[in-house]
Amino acid sequence: MTNEAFQALLARGPVLLDGATGSNLMHAGMPRGICTEVWVTEHPEPLLALQRDYIAAGAQIIYAPTFCANRRGLARCGRENDVALLNRQLVALSREAAGGRALVAGDLTTTGVPLEPAGTMTYHELFEIYTEQITALAEAGADLLVVETMLGIDEMTVTLNKHPSDDVDGRDACRKIAILTSLAYGKTLDFNDVYTEGITKITDRDIVYAGKIGAKVKIFGSSKKDGDRISAKVAPVLIYPENPLYSVDDVFNAILVKGNMVGDVMFYGQGAGKLATASAVVSDVMEVAKNIGKCVEVQWSAEKIALEPFEESKSSFFVRLRGDKSQNAAKVKEAFGDEIGRASCRERV
Repeated sequence: MTNEAFQALLARGPVLLDGATGSNLMHAGMPRGICTEVWVTEHPEPLLALQRDYIAAGAQIIYAPTFCANRRGLARCGRENDVALLNRQLVALSREAAGGRALVAGDLTTTGVPLEPAGTMTYHELFEIYTEQITALAEAGADLLVVETMLGIDEMTVTLNKHPSDDVDGRDACRKIAILTSLAYGKTLDFNDVYTEGITKITDRDIVYAGKIGAKVKIFGSSKKDGDRISAKVAPVLIYPENPLYSVDDVFNAILVKGNMVGDVMFYGQGAGKLATASAVVSDVMEVAKNIGKCVEVQWSAEKIALEPFEESKSSFFVRLRGDKSQNAAKVKEAFGDEIGRASCRERV
């Protein structure tokens, strides 16, 4: 289910969910103190009957009983290695009960172990636990996720953080450049309109060749206004030491703005980590608190930006060819003409 589809559902009016599944399952015979997730897979009929009754009563979303189906929760009953299996089975049962008449939510909750410094759970450990379960729920076909009954806002924040593949596939950079473009030009850029290419096709040989010509390979989101034409894209690029973004590594992010009068201006800082994330969350909470009861205007209009088609934009490319320079010089000229960049026709073994 896309975010747009969910927002459209909310716009139609109140949305009814199910509730008290655990209490109702115990009323139907589930013993106290056992692993609910395992018991349901072994005794599916009480859940199927209950969820069908929820839907008959008007529920539009039912929760798959995956409440504690994370690695830490399942360890209590010796099933910590069955996260994917159990989440898949439990979502399948709820989808069977729904029969297409209701949405199925994957349900997540606390591991019961507070994050450092209040507890012993590290951010990385908790991130991996939730990533594993969320991945399993997505692959099982859950329509959406529900996060509930958490120990604190820090734990909740971990579940909201992006999946690592968002970096690799360029999705994170895509959403960021869409927001920045909207801020810069005062209109709305839909991230779905941005050409996005990740780094999954970059090989170790590409990295080595980049190093040979004194460059690094980094995934960049870029946006440019040329007269009335606006272009935006996300793709891996080669950058050289003279570029201010060359040394941006690890958890640090940077935004480079080129102004027609001010020149280059760069904003640089941590884009991940416990304190950086907490700072961003608390900042948003404070902004909401300061504006209770007020309608805060966004900083760009709802009018959509019409991007220049990607195929009409101009870019420089790094191309590797087999063979020696003399064999390929004619082919390169035929394909690219006389306008060839600084790294052209370099011969490497």
